Amino acid sequence: ALVEEVKTLGMRAAIVTNGFLVPQRLDLVRRLDEVVISLDGREAAHDLQRGTGAWRKVMAAVEACAEIGVDFFLSAVVTRHSMGEVDWLLDTARRYGVMVNFQLPQFNVEMYGPGAKEWLPDRAEIPGIVSRIIAAKEAGAPVLFTARSYRRTRIALDDGSLVETYLLPPEQVEGRPVIDSGNWRARRKETAA
Repeated sequence: ALVEEVKTLGMRAAIVTNGFLVPQRLDLVRRLDEVVISLDGREAAHDLQRGTGAWRKVMAAVEACAEIGVDFFLSAVVTRHSMGEVDWLLDTARRYGVMVNFQLPQFNVEMYGPGAKEWLPDRAEIPGIVSRIIAAKEAGAPVLFTARSYRRTRIALDDGSLVETYLLPPEQVEGRPVIDSGNWRARRKETAA
């Protein structure tokens, strides 16, 4: 009923899912305009981040969505455990004819819990990861967002500092809008004050 209500209001109906229930709910999935499936890499990397057995379930969801022809894309959280999975994820996206969104997490206790610190990529590795994603996008790989959006991303670290993933010199960045990650609740409070 919710999907139909959303559509009668002229909006697209979409879900973001770990895929666990997709094969059992194909009746609902068929009515959606878009499905975003969380997939962080091959089985070992994905299960390390999402729990034992999660990869098999998410791959069943990917297969099911591909089989019924629903519009879907992959969303990958790039951590120290999955940063070596970028190429595999791109190959998987190509195989299914979909795009992949790469998310670089930030240390945010409110969103990810205190254990997030343990799975953040090392500060020195972040620019290299972003460079690989940008190079892949510029070479025609199925990366969802633009190279420009990856260049403008900042990641908040546990010490409160921001790691700029820009690949442009600072003088070329001054005055440009920035997509910030981090403590969104604190920023919302600051904006409201």
